[in-house]
Amino acid sequence: MVSVDRFWDFAGAVDAVAGLTAPVLIAWILVSAADDLFILLVWLSGLPRRRLARVGGPGSAGERPVAIYIPCWREQAVIEQMLADNIAAIHYSRYRIFVGVYPNDPATQAAARRAAEKFNKVEVVTGPRPGPTSKADCLNAIDRARREFEFRTGIEFGLVVLHDAEDRIHPDELTVVNGYAGRFAMIQTPVLAGPTPWHDWVHGVYCDDFAEFHTKDLPVRWALGGFVPSAGVGTAFRRDAIEFLGRGRSEGPFVADSLTEDYESGYRLHRAGYAQLFLPVGGPVTREYFPATARGAIRQRTRWTMGIALQGWQRHGWSSPYWFWRDRKGLVGAPISGLANVLSGYGVVTYVASSLSGRPWGLGEILPAEWPWVAGLAGAASVAARAWITGRVYGWRQGATAPLRVIVANVINAVAAFRAVGGFIRARAEGRSPEWAKTDHGAALPPAVPIPRRRLGEILVAEGRIGREQLMRAIATKPGRLRLGEHLVGLGLITERDLYAVLSGQQGIPLSKGPARRILPQRFVERHRLIAKGVRDGVVVVAGPAPPGPRALRELREMISLPIRFELVAPTQFQAAAGTVRPVVPMSNHFYINHLGEVKESLGKKQASTTCQEVSTLIV
Repeated sequence: MVSVDRFWDFAGAVDAVAGLTAPVLIAWILVSAADDLFILLVWLSGLPRRRLARVGGPGSAGERPVAIYIPCWREQAVIEQMLADNIAAIHYSRYRIFVGVYPNDPATQAAARRAAEKFNKVEVVTGPRPGPTSKADCLNAIDRARREFEFRTGIEFGLVVLHDAEDRIHPDELTVVNGYAGRFAMIQTPVLAGPTPWHDWVHGVYCDDFAEFHTKDLPVRWALGGFVPSAGVGTAFRRDAIEFLGRGRSEGPFVADSLTEDYESGYRLHRAGYAQLFLPVGGPVTREYFPATARGAIRQRTRWTMGIALQGWQRHGWSSPYWFWRDRKGLVGAPISGLANVLSGYGVVTYVASSLSGRPWGLGEILPAEWPWVAGLAGAASVAARAWITGRVYGWRQGATAPLRVIVANVINAVAAFRAVGGFIRARAEGRSPEWAKTDHGAALPPAVPIPRRRLGEILVAEGRIGREQLMRAIATKPGRLRLGEHLVGLGLITERDLYAVLSGQQGIPLSKGPARRILPQRFVERHRLIAKGVRDGVVVVAGPAPPGPRALRELREMISLPIRFELVAPTQFQAAAGTVRPVVPMSNHFYINHLGEVKESLGKKQASTTCQEVSTLIV
């Protein structure tokens, strides 16, 4: 009985406090919900789709050279695989990837340099200062290296595209942004969190947030003429936009002391009158993986809140009132939402207790009866819209559990808001810039979004190694059992080196370099056409003209207990390394010798003659 009385005494005290705070909470919820409802109604009206329809599709301009910037700090676990996967997937020829690393991060340097040795599209840039500095500082170092590369090679990059070390770049992204670059100085493609199981609560919050923001909020913002903030990934800047951002700034185009240099860049370009475009989710999308722990999420969102809301307020005031209000309302809204969750839970408990005990419900007597219902319906409408959009992107399971993750999001955002305000005040008091809290990525990328591979002939034509007419004729004359690459080498249209360089990029498999070691049994080498390259960093490297099959892998694992990595090696190099292995006479040799007349007719006598002279030495 005493404990029950204490409960009701405690409830009475809480009711008194709630009576003072609830009107403020409810008023905020209603204002914020009305704001969100306005954005939702504009989105449902189809205004973003209509405006994009007036813009039209991407143009058919020739490929501009594209520089992709990837800043790294302690990304040794992901960067090498990220580069291999994306180089294999990108449907574009004229691009270069600049990977920024720090002098005091040897592990990431080594991983990036391994990738640069394998793929000729990778440039490693070591910044002048030890890390971590800030993402903007690393980007500025990359930008300086890009200009030095242009001076050295004579290549002028027409576009700069930003990405992170864990991104899955859409194969058509560069083609699409290149097509729009004639009309827009900055193009932002949508960013979505990589799909994870519905019960991955923290990363699921990112799935919900980015699905809603990049499906609904940013398209509406662009359609209504608001500035498009760069997401930091999937952002393309035209050359003149990058030059404007760097004008009069010795450090470079990105604001080095900003925690959200991407947001800053989008606002500066809009204010200067540069045309911006946000592309819909139906086109190229960047998949990114975010922190999966509450600690990592709070750390990242503290930086976002401090950079966007507090540093943005400090730098720009309220020069774009409505959009700044939406970007900064989380400073107040996140703690209020967390408090509203607590108050709602308290209200449910005391309502049930009052019903069972016959006592009057304290909150019901203090607040007007319709207030909680109105606030509850407003909040439910926002949550329902969020769940619906998440379900459209990730499926019904993610959508159905999105309302539960709202509570997780409110807690994370509330803690991040308090930490951001505290950190900002301390930095101001000490006369320094806020510290950059780098987002840590996992030891390996989560399961990849399926990456479509480009066709071999498409790559060869795009890179100018053969002409399209030559490719069509080669396809028309290719025997059914012969692979296209072998056929092209046999015809003398490409060299074996060309073929395996392209196959390496297409498949995301490193091209082997250096001598082989005879540490595998001879019969195994002959049967599976695999040689050993030795042990690197605790991994046994094997190489061959084609990836090993299941039987070869099984036999390798029986012989070797260490992890195994495969590299491509051209057939002639394999033959030389294998030594006494029986010669492999490719089927293509017999074809060219027996069908020389057809070859002459389709390709011309001179080329066919060259083919016949080389055919005896070809190993494909």
